[in-house]
Amino acid sequence: MPLTLSSSAFADGGKIPERYTRDGKNVSPPLKWSGVPDKAKSLALVVQDPDAPNGTFGHWAVFNIPPDVIQHPA
Repeated sequence: MPLTLSSSAFADGGKIPERYTRDGKNVSPPLKWSGVPDKAKSLALVVQDPDAPNGTFGHWAVFNIPPDVIQHPA
């Protein structure tokens, strides 16, 4: 099973709603994942913007996520 990441706030490949941008409330969208490998010891989540005006921009990173955690609430 592949590792899959999704958000209830916007469609895959869709535009991120203004609420989750610096022009809005600048809060993180809800994120949910599935397909974590059984032998995983921890997870890392890295959010990058590949089409930022000045090149790829790293928004944030979270690491040491326990493998039984399946979401990052808004």
